[in-house]
Amino acid sequence: MDEASARSRLRRVVAGILELDVEKVPPDALFHEDLGATSLERMEIVNSVATEFRVSLDPDDAVAVRSVEGALDVLEERGLVVRDEAGA
Repeated sequence: MDEASARSRLRRVVAGILELDVEKVPPDALFHEDLGATSLERMEIVNSVATEFRVSLDPDDAVAVRSVEGALDVLEERGLVVRDEAGA
């Protein structure tokens, strides 16, 4: 999957869980610190990312999923996302 599509899907997932407009979820915003996500909401985001992208995330991955960009990094490591030249 290309980076833009993955980023868009991730932003929709996060926005849905945090009940925000997608435009209020910048890719580099930290879920807890910048968007005010609780610990439970962070876990829900991790679980939803796993479901949305049909991937199993281990505890180390869950820690890395602190932002949309962090989630993209994990998905790229799993070979599910191909970063654009400018985004690499």
